[in-house]
Amino acid sequence: MTEDAQGATPPEPDTRQRKFARARRLVLELGVAGLGYALLTRCQTGDLLGDGEFAPDFSTLDVDGNRVTLSSIDSAPLLLHFWATWCGVCRQEFGALNALHAELATQDANASQKPRLYTLAADDDAAHVKSFANQYKLNFPILLAPPPLLASYKVKAFPTSYYLAAGRRVTAATVGMSSRWAMKARLSCASR
Repeated sequence: MTEDAQGATPPEPDTRQRKFARARRLVLELGVAGLGYALLTRCQTGDLLGDGEFAPDFSTLDVDGNRVTLSSIDSAPLLLHFWATWCGVCRQEFGALNALHAELATQDANASQKPRLYTLAADDDAAHVKSFANQYKLNFPILLAPPPLLASYKVKAFPTSYYLAAGRRVTAATVGMSSRWAMKARLSCASR
């Protein structure tokens, strides 16, 4: 082997080829994984309300028996998070939802665009959902989502989330588990 001007021995050509082959394989694998993720996401969200559509108004009860309508919620952006008591993935998000709700609650109450979070449990038995919420120490607002409400939002899998901007226009919809960071980022995008 000969040394270059700095005294270093260049790597063997065979080593360079192996490194290039590994890098090419990694790029290909990441591309395939990204394409798979994009297709899966599209399949999961394809039937949901689309970006720019108006979210249907609803009238339902919270777990304490108070009537809540979408049109009575005065702030934007808004996260409507649909879940079910029997859903294992939903249970994995409870910590993120509690943390997001606590973070949103500390924001300036006078802000005109104060983001809000409402969760909708796929159930019409308030006592059952309230007992479940107490058991899991859920601190976020919980509304009941009977089958007609789920149908109006085209919810077929849990968890499903809608992010709404002013005027109750949909800015994003997701199916599956999300982190607090991802939920907060989508809420931030809904305020623009």
